[in-house]
Amino acid sequence: MKSFNLSEWALNHRAIVLFLILAIAIAGVSSVSRLGQLEDPNFSVPSMTAMVLWPGATSRQIQDEVLNRMEKKFEQLDHYDKVVTYARQGYGGMTITVRDGTAKPMPIEPPDGE
Repeated sequence: MKSFNLSEWALNHRAIVLFLILAIAIAGVSSVSRLGQLEDPNFSVPSMTAMVLWPGATSRQIQDEVLNRMEKKFEQLDHYDKVVTYARQGYGGMTITVRDGTAKPMPIEPPDGE
């Protein structure tokens, strides 16, 4: 019993193979052309991380002069949930968590006087 040989079948039925290739190519181009694409897609961000670098500053300076001010600004947001901060010698950071995520960019303004 001879097994089915796809290569041999394709060589013997060139017209059918070319038709299938063209049909699949046209279907692919048609699908891609109807595919919706947004320049800036909407997505929900449940938490964000901000890093602060201040070479030579103590952890107390970073906490008092930068992170506490940033934390107060973030507390004014509508969807604010919680913030976790840490300060080390020369750098600090915070992770901001918002309720239900947010799809809007969060404006960050410099502290008053800058």
